[in-house]
Amino acid sequence: MKYRKIFNTSSGLESPLQLAPDCPLDVARATARRFLVEADFSAEEAALDADVLIMNVCKLERYKLYTSDITLDAETISQLSAMLCRRAIREPVAYITGVKEFYSNSFQVSPAVLIPRPESEWLVQRTLELITENKTELVVDVGTGSGALVLSIAIECQRKGCEIQHLIAIDSSEQALEVAKNNAKLLNLSELVTFLPGSLLEPVDLAEFTRPSAIIANLPYIPCSDQLMPDVINHEPHSALFAGPLGLDLIHPFLLQCQNHMSSNSFALVEHDPRQVEPLKNIVKDLGFARFLFHKDESGRERFLEIST
Repeated sequence: MKYRKIFNTSSGLESPLQLAPDCPLDVARATARRFLVEADFSAEEAALDADVLIMNVCKLERYKLYTSDITLDAETISQLSAMLCRRAIREPVAYITGVKEFYSNSFQVSPAVLIPRPESEWLVQRTLELITENKTELVVDVGTGSGALVLSIAIECQRKGCEIQHLIAIDSSEQALEVAKNNAKLLNLSELVTFLPGSLLEPVDLAEFTRPSAIIANLPYIPCSDQLMPDVINHEPHSALFAGPLGLDLIHPFLLQCQNHMSSNSFALVEHDPRQVEPLKNIVKDLGFARFLFHKDESGRERFLEIST
């Protein structure tokens, strides 16, 4: 690939960016962008990624990219160079910086968890709407990963004064739970959310669900035959992506469990692949759910299943 030509320079400078110490911020931005373009990134993607990495390494807010007159010392250039080299081989920016923005909050992420996607913010928004309507007392996040969903809900409930009595986050990965617990600690939410290891809804006592509850799930739903972008397939945990030939190996048993866990005035929200709408219709009908509907994402594709009792 083209970027290897940049890595193999022999000028004697420490950085493959070819930047001298104390270089101005605007020069570093322009050079970082060219570096990624040479690594076969589009100009738009290179500009966005370079700026995010520079903001991270220089600890700058976005507006200061355009107003700051700082210069980058040799150590900062070296750190930025290492980050750009990782991005050049398509490691996701969120794993490089260790941070991902979601629902206006920053969450720590690692290769142990799936990177939160912007489209999943709809689950938070809809949950908050239904919590108010149904006077929900319990929220359960199944497959919590980084904890972005349940912690975003907790933050908004605090802000709006929702009377949620209990929030539970479940994941089958102990490593993922550690990431989620750390995010709760950083956001001062450790006392509000209970984190449980285990599969789907199994760790939760059925007695918890005798009150109005909300169950949200962003489980693995990609068919195992799908071809994904290098950023995803080479770096994100496959256990958080793939779920059998149809992508329903976890959603189907989850919906089966929901039969026993949903009392009156309760609801479940599930993110899924738009191609799974027809199979999911058959599943929920076979399970006897009378009240369900599908919601569209911002691109107009049906991506979210809502079940209510």
